[in-house]
Amino acid sequence: MHNRLRQLLGIASVFVMVFLTMQPALAAPPRQGGSGWCTPEGLWCTMSGGTAHCEASGQCESQGDEDEGDSGCTPGSVVRIGRCIEEGYSIATYICDHGAWSEFSSLVMPADNCEESFEDLICYWEEITIEPTCWEIPGNETPCEDLDWGTAGIQCFGEYGLDVSVSVPCQRVARIPYPRGMVIVPNRMWITDSPAWVEAWSQTLDYNACLSHSIEDDGRAVRNFRIGLAWGRMGDVLPYWEVEDSGAYRGWDVGNIVWERASWGKPECGPGLHQGEKLPAYRVNVYTYWQLYWRRVYERQRDTRECVYAWQCDHGQAVPGQCDFDGDGDIDPCYVWKEELCDTDENHDGIPDDECWQTVDSGWNVFDLRMFGYPTAYFVSSAAGPVPTDLEPDPGCNGICVPVIEVQGLIRNPRER
Repeated sequence: MHNRLRQLLGIASVFVMVFLTMQPALAAPPRQGGSGWCTPEGLWCTMSGGTAHCEASGQCESQGDEDEGDSGCTPGSVVRIGRCIEEGYSIATYICDHGAWSEFSSLVMPADNCEESFEDLICYWEEITIEPTCWEIPGNETPCEDLDWGTAGIQCFGEYGLDVSVSVPCQRVARIPYPRGMVIVPNRMWITDSPAWVEAWSQTLDYNACLSHSIEDDGRAVRNFRIGLAWGRMGDVLPYWEVEDSGAYRGWDVGNIVWERASWGKPECGPGLHQGEKLPAYRVNVYTYWQLYWRRVYERQRDTRECVYAWQCDHGQAVPGQCDFDGDGDIDPCYVWKEELCDTDENHDGIPDDECWQTVDSGWNVFDLRMFGYPTAYFVSSAAGPVPTDLEPDPGCNGICVPVIEVQGLIRNPRER
């Protein structure tokens, strides 16, 4: 896993590493100009492949107002910049919103100088000290040994040969006016009652399958072992809308979307006045943010506990009491707890009866996708499409097409005749 991380993140001996998300498109952070840009901290950065090389430079001392050069980024682009600071390791995330870069989030992680193995560490180098500074990757406590993801979903290749996949549910978008918009007339779009949670489960390993895989829990037999995977939409992060020839927006419900010219000449993908009719249309992409969850559920052999007489007491040994045998509320001398695994098997099938099993459930736990090479702990999904209508009874989930037509103006006689 660590080798794969190093390949994905492109670790190199540089001051600062940049991690880019898979969706949306990518670009560079604030105050761009020429072949590089200045970060808010005053570092001059240039790109080489997927890596940013950043260093202190006089170019960043005379760049003018902070808003200068803050245009030209691709709407929806996200970039993460990490650098060594006195408190540890600083990671800032920027997003291109309305054509300008703005800081989306930032955090500082403690980091110690590394002198031993880098096996569980992603390392960064600072030219001043020459010593590598490292950020420890979270350990893999999940049931997944590896993950594979696409634009809409993810597959967990799990422990004991189990696997499960789950896709982010399509977010359905309604709009007014419909089916066509008009030049200069404001449009409103919103995400309807789309699923915010979806889960899936692996195959289940029965008692014999668990035995063959040597699955046990603290010496107890295990049966009905399975793993679950789920997507949960992050309600506190607003969707990001990328509207062709109109701009970028944020929100669950966005209005005042205006086009200044008709969509004539665009690819035909938008609904017309009749079912099956396709018109030239502008493209609208919607990005929503999701957290991945994992869960383990199985049954393990139950412990039985019985208050019994200690045979040592009949051989002259004093045994302190542990339990109340006669039920009078007092601990009885020489009576102790006897614990053993429940193994009643009345049907003689070689498997303990149902009364001998108790359920163990980890509950839903949040994945940190960075453990498997994804640049952020959460997932950015582009799975969105129009709500089904009579004109679009079976719409896809790869964006919204909006035909826009010219508005016919009224011709007035200047003499009002």
